[in-house]
Amino acid sequence: MKAELRAIAGHDLPPPLDDVLDRLAAGRWPEVMWRWSRLTPSGCPVELTPGPDGLSWAAEVAPPEFPDSDRLGEVLRVLEEAGQPCLEPLPGPVASARFGAWIGGKPDGRLKVYAELADGPPYPMPEPIAAVVARLPVGARPRMAGAEPKTGKTELYFRLPMLEDPLDLLPVLLESGHEAAVRALEEHLPGGLGRLRGRRLGLSVAWHSGSRGRPRLALFASARTLFPEEPEPRPGVRRGLVTLGLDPEGLSLPVAVALSPVPARP
Repeated sequence: MKAELRAIAGHDLPPPLDDVLDRLAAGRWPEVMWRWSRLTPSGCPVELTPGPDGLSWAAEVAPPEFPDSDRLGEVLRVLEEAGQPCLEPLPGPVASARFGAWIGGKPDGRLKVYAELADGPPYPMPEPIAAVVARLPVGARPRMAGAEPKTGKTELYFRLPMLEDPLDLLPVLLESGHEAAVRALEEHLPGGLGRLRGRRLGLSVAWHSGSRGRPRLALFASARTLFPEEPEPRPGVRRGLVTLGLDPEGLSLPVAVALSPVPARP
């Protein structure tokens, strides 16, 4: 599997990801090792997102037999071993996670912990961020949180209701200072804003600890949902999540597409 991932990346894999792959390969269930995960459409436990700044990645931190309830602790242990420990306690809804937890990495070496959120108490957030979240479309639900220990960045991911009118996003864009992003979506997204109509979308709100500046927003959708007419990039590779970075100035629309190998059936 490392060879397939290197082919997607176009170069050697970063050491933290290489170590994670070794841990996965040591699992006791080799017959399902590369096709069991909910992280990717193909079931591969690793996804890569090539971009102009380099390679981002996300991965399961342990093989399938590892208990779900222990995965978050395992991610935190790996972060500490990599010299990027979580120095502040994770918020209660994350610390009590008993579902999925993943590790991720950025081109500059930053590592990130992702944790699924169960329905329960509200996620604690600064007041300016809470005001932004309050303007999400009715029916939006928090589904995952991410934290970067090295930068103090927190990101909260929401599942949005099906939008019959993409302009239903305007209240949250206005509250967060991203109203100009509507122009970028209309000008740079194939099909314009209408491309978002009736799609299953997610939205993330990211902020840094102690910052009073505006948050950063991004939209998410599966590639097959957003661009169903486009073929896969090449045999043996499947597109996953598409990220649309929302530019508060409305000048650009950064697009990133996650890729994963399609594991061969035994």
